[in-house]
Amino acid sequence: MSKGYQLKITIKGSKPPIWRRVIVPDKITFRDLDDIIEALFGWTHEHLYEFSFGQAGSFSGRPYQDSEDTVDEYIDEWMEENRIFTYIYDFGDDWIHTIKVEKIIDREERYPEVLKSKGPYMIEDCGGLWGFYEHIDEAEPFDLDEANNILADFHYPVELYDSEDDID
Repeated sequence: MSKGYQLKITIKGSKPPIWRRVIVPDKITFRDLDDIIEALFGWTHEHLYEFSFGQAGSFSGRPYQDSEDTVDEYIDEWMEENRIFTYIYDFGDDWIHTIKVEKIIDREERYPEVLKSKGPYMIEDCGGLWGFYEHIDEAEPFDLDEANNILADFHYPVELYDSEDDID
């Protein structure tokens, strides 16, 4: 049986809060998780990004794969209930997302699924959160059904991995 991680991803400092609650499959990389987050918030893969677990470690990536990227690490050893970590997108606009692992569940589906959301899609290159609020009327509303249709194409077959031992 596969597992899924229920994550609540919130744009730090957003008022009212802008967030997505999503289930992601186990045995994916941080690069895969970046793809999911970018789809959920409307980011366009234009900027550097980083997952940070404080002093425990971090994983950084570029919009295009680079030999220095560290995001090909699997997420599983970092996912534990109630753990909070950050995802930063675009170090110029400095979009900080707080991610909380709410639950670990048994789940056969190998694609992400949005359960609930609040707030619109974000606007790329608008000057960060403060610039976003100056142009919030231009932001497209988040459509849960449309997002789930897109995420259904993000299928991560377990056959991509040679064996369960590769995930540890």
